[in-house]
Amino acid sequence: MNNDPDPAAWSRAYMALGWPVALGHRRRPRQGCTCGDPRCEQPGAHPVDGGPEYLTPEQMTQALQTSPGGSLIVGTRQFDAVTVERYAGMYVMVHLELSRHVPCLLTHETATFLVHPGTGSSARVHPAVDLKTGPDAWVALPPSYGTYWDNPPWDERSATPRDLVHGEQIGSLLEGLRGYLDDTRRVGAVR
Repeated sequence: MNNDPDPAAWSRAYMALGWPVALGHRRRPRQGCTCGDPRCEQPGAHPVDGGPEYLTPEQMTQALQTSPGGSLIVGTRQFDAVTVERYAGMYVMVHLELSRHVPCLLTHETATFLVHPGTGSSARVHPAVDLKTGPDAWVALPPSYGTYWDNPPWDERSATPRDLVHGEQIGSLLEGLRGYLDDTRRVGAVR
């Protein structure tokens, strides 16, 4: 599944986890994001105007036929999303993988950990840590432009959902990176 470019297959997999899924903007080669903003910071990886409109599987299939390549936007209802600069995220990932595989979403610049809902604030140990939580927040998930799973939210052999960790486990590892996070924040490496 991790290499499958079919957004319909991905959306079905996310919906099978009970996650609300919406169709977002698309990135067009040499034309930028369909939102029309030439300075769009998340081309093809954000909701359409007015926020995400979550769809049923049938509605998603129809929407993807009329907007091929649209991004998949998932609401943070069943998890909190804790985002850090990529190097810091890889440090956390290596230490967590000694005991378990934690769902981790990557972009070229960031790593996002999916943790138990309502616990992400425990990981916010530094201003450079971004948190998305609650019914109004969202994340763009693969195959949205520029996103991919380091560890998907399911076991790839059995399709069994992975257990989420408490945000405190992420926060305790990030505590050891305070100096690094201070440096990246000063130079603007984390958005």
